[in-house]
Amino acid sequence: DFSDKWGILLGAGYRTTDLKGYGETPELVASRQPFFTDGRTLSRQRRYTTYDTEDIVLRGEINGQFDTFGLTHHVLVGADYDDFKFDNFQTRSRPPALSTHPTFAQQNAIDIYNPVYTAASLLPATTGLVFNQYERDKTTGAYIQDQVDVTDTVKVRLGGRYDYFSQTILTRATNVTTRQSPDAFSPQVGIVYEPTKSISVYFSYGQGFRANTGQDYYGTPFAPEKTESYEIGAKYVSPDQGITSSIALFKMSKDNIITADPVHSGYVIAIGTAESKGVEFDVSAKLPYDFRLLGSFAYIDAYSTSSVLDPDFGKVVAVGDPLINIPELSGNLILFKDFSVMEKPASVGIGVNYVDKRLGETGTTFTLPAYTLVRLMGSVHLTDDIELSGEINNLFDETWYANSYAALWVQPGAPRTFKARVRYKF
Repeated sequence: DFSDKWGILLGAGYRTTDLKGYGETPELVASRQPFFTDGRTLSRQRRYTTYDTEDIVLRGEINGQFDTFGLTHHVLVGADYDDFKFDNFQTRSRPPALSTHPTFAQQNAIDIYNPVYTAASLLPATTGLVFNQYERDKTTGAYIQDQVDVTDTVKVRLGGRYDYFSQTILTRATNVTTRQSPDAFSPQVGIVYEPTKSISVYFSYGQGFRANTGQDYYGTPFAPEKTESYEIGAKYVSPDQGITSSIALFKMSKDNIITADPVHSGYVIAIGTAESKGVEFDVSAKLPYDFRLLGSFAYIDAYSTSSVLDPDFGKVVAVGDPLINIPELSGNLILFKDFSVMEKPASVGIGVNYVDKRLGETGTTFTLPAYTLVRLMGSVHLTDDIELSGEINNLFDETWYANSYAALWVQPGAPRTFKARVRYKF
């Protein structure tokens, strides 16, 4: 903080990731998958993958307040930079077509009711090349926002962001390098009306720009993903600050979504469009006897607005079809109790998380079941600077499913887990 009205924020981040090894994944094409016939023999692809990434992020912004012509301006000006490097190599072997009457071993199969896992796959070496690319993406952005206090009850927010994206992709198999450098300006506008000190109503509109990584079958880089969103809502804060709640209705459309290529299996194209709309509600309340309540609930209707053939399943994603892995209803509710231990602050809490059923496979009626998880948490200050905390997630060790790509490719949720943390503040 330079003063009580002006300040600066600077940040930097560096992250590397790497993955290397063999994996067995279910074959999804019916003509190669005996499971669709006998219900127990699962043929699998064998994949070898090695990839490395490196990501450097820089960010800086200045915020301040000043008055002109009787109006108060709250200004935010900033810029950020992201340098992302991605080295990706993948090969695979697929089980043969069932029409050739392959053996159990040739299918690299497993009996799901009597699985026998081996150290080495029975499929031939992974000679089918899928990816061998080096990609570097650089994104530079600058943004400005001005919230103007027009009156004591009306505030207007105007802003925008400019993005410049530079992408280079080297396909080693052909020694061809592709480049693109799109840019975009994304405006934002909003208005807040505060009829009382406890109630405010707002409306906002914004556009978004996000670069897509990768390229299609022909080596053409993907066009950036663009969004357009509308939101209207209200917020309530009780006079004693004990209750804070908000409700928002929103609608968002998105284009240039990465979608499966209807002609070249295993590749994708950026032609998909989708839309989501719904309502979100949040509440935070201080209750008698040092209890605190936190809650959030959402209803989301997310669906495709384009008709695209998904070659992995040979089915059409039609206009109006729901998107996979997005529940219509979800909610979290946490109840805390605050108290003291040897005159040091402490708390315990219990939380409930509900997620509705979700579509689990493109173009089908396969759904992941709804689930309700319970967790316990607690914290205590050992000293003024040291805090000990912990939590138990999925307290009752429920079986649940986090997400899926297909009926044969489902990610199980974590069983009961324990966490403990020590935080030191200085």
